[in-house]
Amino acid sequence: MATSSKAGSVVVRKVKTQVDPLIEPIHKRLLAFVQEHKDSRLAPLLIMSPYLLYMGVFFAIPVLYMFLVSFYTNVSTGTMEAALTVENYVTVFTTSLYVDTLYLTVEISLLSTLIAILISYPIAYFIVFSSWKYSKLLILAAVAPMLVGNVVRAFGWYALLDTSGLVNQITNVFGINYTLLNTKPGVIIAIASVLMPFAVLILLSNLFSINQDLLQAGQSLGGNPLPTFWYVTVPLSMSGIIGATLISFVLTMGTFATAVFIGMPQVPMIGPQIYQAAAAGLNWPLGAALSFVLLAVSLVLITIYGRIMDLGASEGGVQYNLVSDESAEIGRQRAFSLAGVLEKLPFDRRVVGTQTLGGLLLRVSLVAAFVFLLIPVIFAVLISFSQGLYVIPPETPTLEWYLEAVNSGRWISSFVVSFQYSILATLISLALSFSAAYTIGRYDFPMKQAITSATFLPLIIPQIILGIALLIFLNTFGLVGNIAGLSIAVAVYATPFATQSLLIAIENFDDHLEEAAQMLGADEIQTFLRVTVPCLLPGIMSAGILSFIITYSNLQIAVFMQGPGVVPVPVRIFSQMQFGATPIIAAIATINIVITLVAIMVVERLFGAAEALGYT
Repeated sequence: MATSSKAGSVVVRKVKTQVDPLIEPIHKRLLAFVQEHKDSRLAPLLIMSPYLLYMGVFFAIPVLYMFLVSFYTNVSTGTMEAALTVENYVTVFTTSLYVDTLYLTVEISLLSTLIAILISYPIAYFIVFSSWKYSKLLILAAVAPMLVGNVVRAFGWYALLDTSGLVNQITNVFGINYTLLNTKPGVIIAIASVLMPFAVLILLSNLFSINQDLLQAGQSLGGNPLPTFWYVTVPLSMSGIIGATLISFVLTMGTFATAVFIGMPQVPMIGPQIYQAAAAGLNWPLGAALSFVLLAVSLVLITIYGRIMDLGASEGGVQYNLVSDESAEIGRQRAFSLAGVLEKLPFDRRVVGTQTLGGLLLRVSLVAAFVFLLIPVIFAVLISFSQGLYVIPPETPTLEWYLEAVNSGRWISSFVVSFQYSILATLISLALSFSAAYTIGRYDFPMKQAITSATFLPLIIPQIILGIALLIFLNTFGLVGNIAGLSIAVAVYATPFATQSLLIAIENFDDHLEEAAQMLGADEIQTFLRVTVPCLLPGIMSAGILSFIITYSNLQIAVFMQGPGVVPVPVRIFSQMQFGATPIIAAIATINIVITLVAIMVVERLFGAAEALGYT
């Protein structure tokens, strides 16, 4: 053993002796370049240039090109002619199918968003303000469904709401015979569940930032928990509620998998109509026009909502400043008119030991909210071990569907494809996000806030629009239907997530470690490679795992970028669902869930759930 180790050391020294002369000139030139430009005004631009170039080419240009294509003329299937015509927009607004679908999409989006916010708030509130030592682990439970992917959750809701599903089995016991599948209430319920992880994350970010002293002050001035919650906590968390509402609404306007599985064709939404026009019908100009109408309607409604909220706040302030003292006192009395009623409610009464009625109701609400959030995922897992789609619970657990999946060449091919492009997309997103996060976290430069906000743009634009934009643009370079195109496309969507994760790690990094290394003789490159990168490694790995999960589970972009022999797992699930749900889909969904949970557990062990998401 000792001889082998000694021989290995000799080999390493020989390799190092041969490589050092080759690396040294490169190191010197790179070091001279770094030392010359590290404090220049161009440093932020140079470091962030990979991110800016990539997002400019594969995000900004495709979206602008799609806008131009919306004025083209569709010649035949898959071909178009450059022309400046509004024919496609006229078609959108004069076709009753599209107008009615757009109206229905807005209606469903509003109701789904409202339900999602109401149910998500108790989860976020409990995680932040509970003294339970495991409350932070609930962050994982809240985020996990989002990372599993919409297609898996849509399958779960399909099996739950179908004629023979669990919901119907329960309602039939009470003599109620009503199937929620392919109905507006069913679509609203399913979409609200899908939105919840996004709403919880935004609400958590806001509630964690609230100064606890303000809440304690409210209670010390005589307010019991309920008036304090209503008059202190809710107003302080209003910005989070508004943010969660806006993001949830935009996501719902472009929803795809849930709309197809739960609603179509009886309850059409605009996302599937865009897919039908662009991908199925190969009428790209019409699909582009539909996409921009969707985007325009979303932005107009968001602007109106934001304006109403701002106007309400400003009018309240103006009125308070201009009225007389007597009128102001009357206004304050009216504003707090509910205080007396809230104080009389027995929410602080002890019901079980030290448990108050308010605390008990909060916990019941929390359990109900998590059941609503997780039940489609849990149901999909149970089906995978059942003898049939609706044999719940399984009479005798079986691995039949897993064996069928393993022995299926199509599913194995899809897993291989998904892993290939997810790994490549993860590497791309890591490189891009590190350049962006390092620049934003370490430098002050003009328009820093605007550029920081712009890193969220790929998340704000509905994925269905991003998918068709990339389809139209990348097709001109032959990058549709192959691993390279898939990797490039999904990396655009994954990079903002990785950027935010790395930005958190960089902002928490202690700069004094770099100063100490340079005082001990290390140059800038050595300090970066031997101090900065190792210290940021947990954050880099967390960002990488997050990017992998997001790219692996993506459907709305991948469905446009697929091709013969290049069919990712979510796309194959989507295709199979067109012919009906089967237990083998549940087995594939469960495998995806396991992959996601393992990745989440790695993040938790490396970085901690709260820390990885910035809730410290």
